[in-house]
Amino acid sequence: CYCLFGVAFLTTQQDWQPATALYVVVQIVTTIGYGDITVTDEEKIFMTLYVLLGTVLVAKVVNDVSEELLASANAQIDASLHRVEGFLSGRELRKGCGRWHRLISATVMFLFFVLLWVLFFRFYENCTCSYGFTRIEGCLMERCAETGGNVKTLVDAVYMAVISFSTVGFGDFTPDTKAGRLFACVVMVVGVAAFFNMVSAVAEAIGDSQRYYAGQLRLSRAGFVRIDRDGSGFINRTEFQIYMLLRQGRVTMTQLNHLDRLFECMDRDKTGRLSYEEISAGLLDSDLK
Repeated sequence: CYCLFGVAFLTTQQDWQPATALYVVVQIVTTIGYGDITVTDEEKIFMTLYVLLGTVLVAKVVNDVSEELLASANAQIDASLHRVEGFLSGRELRKGCGRWHRLISATVMFLFFVLLWVLFFRFYENCTCSYGFTRIEGCLMERCAETGGNVKTLVDAVYMAVISFSTVGFGDFTPDTKAGRLFACVVMVVGVAAFFNMVSAVAEAIGDSQRYYAGQLRLSRAGFVRIDRDGSGFINRTEFQIYMLLRQGRVTMTQLNHLDRLFECMDRDKTGRLSYEEISAGLLDSDLK
């Protein structure tokens, strides 16, 4: 509805062709913003509100993606614990190379859309005089380059793909034909999604590698003493849970020390245990260092 309303409004109020209006709306949704086509002064208030609404919609999508990433992180923790359990149980431990699978597939998908973009704009729209109010005066299609048409080399097409999919959108190279803008309306959306999927996969692969190599480190005696918080010479269930969280990089010793101080503040009778009354009446001091 958001896109259809924008296309309908810009078509009627700006006297744009539907393809041009859709092209501008897709730039707003993907936040690419080439700047090659803009509204008149009379419609700037509408466009301001329309872009703000579009930004909110994009933020909602980002929030949904973030929740998916958090769910994925939790699944990774579970998988890691299952691998440890399987190793201790004598079952075969899976190799760590699987952490690269998502990165490889995400990169291949991104490169596919880059290739698709390059093929179109290098061979179909390698030189154009544009059309409508963006048409280049004096440009002739039969002698496009000689008469000042917009020329796209192979390097230009690759550059244009990366700048577009990363939502940088400098605007020095843009789709100039009706077919090019309709093509861009589709490929910009999936290309942007593929780019940020690849970025997410890179970050995930780096994090997985760090956790994988950290997981190869054996617990030293000094580390054991730090985990043995009650000084008993043994690690109990709670201490083991803390150790695994530290090993996975989900908490830090600084955070655990902060929680210890918070516990001491709430333990008003200094028994080393918290009653329901102490927990319910406790004030969490945000300034506690």
